[in-house]
Amino acid sequence: MKIRPNFIKIVIGIIISGTLFSACSVFQKAEKTAKNTSKEKTYLNYKFSFYEGEKQMMLGNHSLASQYFMRCNKLMPDRATPYFQLAQLYYMTKDYHNALKYAELAHNRALNNSWISEFLVNLYEGFNKYDKAADLLREILKQKPNDFTYSMELARVSSILGKHSEALKIYNDLEKRFGIQETTSLAKEKLYISLKDYADAEKIIDALIAAYPNEKKYLGIKGNLLVTQHEYDKALAFYQNAIAENPDISPFRIALAEIYQLKKDPEKSIAQLKIGFAGDDVDIQNKVQIIYSYMRYYQDNEKIFNEIESLIQVLIKNYPKAVDSHTVYADYLVEAKRYKEARNELILIKDEAKDNYLLWTQLIFLDANLGDNKSMYEHAKEAMDLFPNQPKFYLFAGSAAFMTHKYQAAISPLVNGLNVMVKDTAGMRAQFYNYLAESYYHLKKQDSAFYYFDKAISADSANYSMMNNYSYYLALADTNLDKALSMIKEVVKQYPENQTYLDTYAWVLYKQEKFDEALRIVDLAIKNGGNSSAVIMEHKGDILFKSGNHEQAIIVWKKAQEKGSGSKYLLQKIKEGKLIE
Repeated sequence: MKIRPNFIKIVIGIIISGTLFSACSVFQKAEKTAKNTSKEKTYLNYKFSFYEGEKQMMLGNHSLASQYFMRCNKLMPDRATPYFQLAQLYYMTKDYHNALKYAELAHNRALNNSWISEFLVNLYEGFNKYDKAADLLREILKQKPNDFTYSMELARVSSILGKHSEALKIYNDLEKRFGIQETTSLAKEKLYISLKDYADAEKIIDALIAAYPNEKKYLGIKGNLLVTQHEYDKALAFYQNAIAENPDISPFRIALAEIYQLKKDPEKSIAQLKIGFAGDDVDIQNKVQIIYSYMRYYQDNEKIFNEIESLIQVLIKNYPKAVDSHTVYADYLVEAKRYKEARNELILIKDEAKDNYLLWTQLIFLDANLGDNKSMYEHAKEAMDLFPNQPKFYLFAGSAAFMTHKYQAAISPLVNGLNVMVKDTAGMRAQFYNYLAESYYHLKKQDSAFYYFDKAISADSANYSMMNNYSYYLALADTNLDKALSMIKEVVKQYPENQTYLDTYAWVLYKQEKFDEALRIVDLAIKNGGNSSAVIMEHKGDILFKSGNHEQAIIVWKKAQEKGSGSKYLLQKIKEGKLIE
């Protein structure tokens, strides 16, 4: 349910401070009417229940407070205040339907109570019951005929109902009584714009300019009005004249830049932005948003995209220590594929942006993109301390440690990251398990490695690279070969031409002493690019040797040596002419 921010301020005052005053008023009236013992007893019970309800309401015990106010309604059903308190209780607990129900019951018992009426107006507007809201506002204005706020609200509601002439009549009446004011004039302008009556809208702004010649923002409003009408040439001339008279007002420069952009003249647009960005009467957040919009709009225009960098330099010159300046520059440099420079920008401000989760994420991604695993590890460790409940940074640290061959150092962040993970996102749990498995394997802790491989595959049964590695490790260990074969068959089914996966398949078959089939599969691996791999060629030699074709095996081993580094036994195999495992 949507509540208007400006209007609800009135209602908040009622909820916080109005209840006790209304209660006192009720009690004063009630005391005058307590004429006999029975009525006095009823009144005393009512008074006790009401006070208890008020107390429980202030303590936040809404359910108990509600019970006391309900009891008040039974004891003295004609009293409006308990119904009003119930309406406020339901409103505070966001039960707006019951809030409306009890507000209407309260209003029916106190038609002239402006607090209740104001509260009910707010609820009617929230439920888009503008006819009822308008009727109530008229009743309030009978009691408060000079209330500017409620007159403006009635005009707004009338406009929503399509009663534009009534709304204009109210605005004009307010101007007669209070003079030309920004609130009234801008409301009238908005109404005229909604009716596409731009001529009258312009007259309203001209009147404001005449009434307040030192308020330069009205010049900007008029310029925007011309842009709204797509009168770009008129808007251009208007802002050029405004700048001639007020050269130091940055918003005019930025507005002119927008017009040049609309007129497809980006060079002049950026030239105006450079001047406008040098001023301090437009905040940095707006300037940054403008830069991002230009980066998106001109990302395919190399010349203009390059010009945006000079605009960012103006920003950095004026805000050298601002995180936003360097963040937008880093994003620009990423778009320009200048990753090292982008990372340097983020490093400059990381100590000033310790709570900026996105900045730290981008910094670590840049480390990874640059292949700088050492920096990735260090930055990820910092981020772990800053964001101890974010598992992503533990994964970054663990994976970076693994890639720098610090296998023991990888274990701790990976285990701790699993402990803080509440919800698995994008297969992150499987990645934790996989890096743990690989780390333990390289630490020669085979049982722990295979334990985590099993967990990784349970978490992500479609990670074929991980399944390939696990199958290969099982084959190297000469254990669970049926399991290894089952996994690698599934992998090859998905990727029938992948030389690495085919080689693993052949090696599992080799370990099962299925040499003919292993030879057929390894030849498929070679056919699909494996002839350039020393490891795959050496494997074929091993399979040939086990098949009894010793001479051909030696020939293939020699070819493997020509391709690069094979196993540590390759040269010895060639020299001695026999298989060494």
